[in-house]
Amino acid sequence: MKIVVFFTYLLGIGLPTLETYRRGFDHWLVNSMTMAGDYLMGALLLSAALSLALKKAYASLLLVIAWAYVLGVMNAAFWGHLEGHLRGITQCDNDPSEVNAIIIKGIMWLIALICLVISARGLHKQHRPS
Repeated sequence: MKIVVFFTYLLGIGLPTLETYRRGFDHWLVNSMTMAGDYLMGALLLSAALSLALKKAYASLLLVIAWAYVLGVMNAAFWGHLEGHLRGITQCDNDPSEVNAIIIKGIMWLIALICLVISARGLHKQHRPS
């Protein structure tokens, strides 16, 4: 579970930071929804990490919710960008030639999937009748 907490902090800070670095802060004026999605993912992950640090009763549930949301957003971002690259078209303002961005999105998608599975198993273990 320590690895999940590590990635919760890492991506909680990294997602909005990387998106702002990649697109520039002025992209808020161009396509605010793509920027807001990354900031919301970061806020959810950091909220979950903070609730874990404070040992809140709802912390494990919030962690599962946060990782489920991140996985959903990254599912669309990664697979959509990959499809655009394979077809040579621009989808959702993603440049199909940004191979590094596709690789990073794929890694983040895989991290989100693994963290969701681990955190869901942890939540299940907590609430299993003895």
